[in-house]
Amino acid sequence: MPLLSALWKLYLDLVLHRRVLGMLLLLLVLGLAAWQAPQFRLDASADSLILENDEDLRYYRQLSRRYSEAESVVVTYTPEADLFADATLQKLKALRDDLEAVEGIASVTSILDVPLVASPPMSLSEVQQGSRTLLSPGTDREMARQEFAQSPLYRSLLTDPAGETTAMLATLEGDQQASTLLRQREDLRLKASQAELSPGDAQKLARVEAEYAAISAERQADQRELIARIRSVLAKHEQGTQIFLGGLPMIAADMISFVEQDIRLFGGLVLVLLIALLGLAFRQWRWVLIPIAICAGTLLVVVGLTAWRGWPVTVVSSNFSSLTLIITLALVVHLVVRFRELQDLQPEASVTALIEGTLRNKLAPSFYTTTTTMVSFGSLIIADIRPVIDFGMMMVAAVLTAFLFTFLLFPVLASLLKASKAPRLADDLAAKVTQALAGLVRERSGS
Repeated sequence: MPLLSALWKLYLDLVLHRRVLGMLLLLLVLGLAAWQAPQFRLDASADSLILENDEDLRYYRQLSRRYSEAESVVVTYTPEADLFADATLQKLKALRDDLEAVEGIASVTSILDVPLVASPPMSLSEVQQGSRTLLSPGTDREMARQEFAQSPLYRSLLTDPAGETTAMLATLEGDQQASTLLRQREDLRLKASQAELSPGDAQKLARVEAEYAAISAERQADQRELIARIRSVLAKHEQGTQIFLGGLPMIAADMISFVEQDIRLFGGLVLVLLIALLGLAFRQWRWVLIPIAICAGTLLVVVGLTAWRGWPVTVVSSNFSSLTLIITLALVVHLVVRFRELQDLQPEASVTALIEGTLRNKLAPSFYTTTTTMVSFGSLIIADIRPVIDFGMMMVAAVLTAFLFTFLLFPVLASLLKASKAPRLADDLAAKVTQALAGLVRERSGS
């Protein structure tokens, strides 16, 4: 076909005869990706985990708007000594005071702060004059224990039924600007789901979504720092007690930490494993460095594209870096193996001729492999789960980027190499493994 022939000639001209131009274009793409990479974000908020029009989330936010939008964390406190002993209550008071002093905490509610009306019982006139707390003079500690365990107001909220563990509620300071933007966004989204928005409302929705996304990223970072400060305070009071921290802000902060660790750990392990396998299989530094360079460049572009598109990385998509490296390496290894095969068959051929033969042989099968892989990941987009949809779109972009970068960067890098001694495929570990598998298939083909 004339069009395909013209595209093939244009492609070979770019990667083989105009290598400088091709390298400059690739460096431009890498530069843009590196520029966008700092915007790459990890997210564990409701927006990244639930679809926009989820009815349960909308109902929850309506209730939060009506009653309170403040977030909170819970601290459970289990002393080795009696919970209602004077020494224990003084330690509890010290912990409460230290938590209240943490920047970002608006208030702390504990068994030391709530009113007691049955320890001993108070008449209505006495209640009107002032309430009694656990540290007030005249409070009966044993009756207070029973009141916390049996009162409809406090039962299973401030202490466990046995009176051995208590909980403190630390309310975090709110962000009025974020709350206002969230309300505006939800109102506009609800309006959009019921009827088509006017051009003015559509522009306002886009602006509000962008502003809320920016302020949410800042709040997420601030909240992680706040959780770290709270844990630092709790660590100072752990002697003689068991203290645990809970709550949605803590879960969100920990999820982001887990995702970061997954990306670093699995990405690093995969990279080390790839280097070891390439070195063991090909035993030439050039065939280690070229695949690793292509894998690293592809991953950088995928990270930059993810940041540019605003796709949040969650627990579901945290393994995207490992998958990107593996998929890219699979494509590169096909080219390396074919290049070495042609080098063994045609030892007098030029590097340019070997590269062209490699590309001609591997472009079509790699294209079909890439297409089917993209379709498989693209099927995730029809799911009704937000992080799965984002993961599907990320991997479609990653597979396409791996294909393009492999077939653009491999010929450019390989053409810069000096001709090397043709490999002896009889001593090639990769060749031995593939030939052994091929032989096994042929022997078992009839079974």
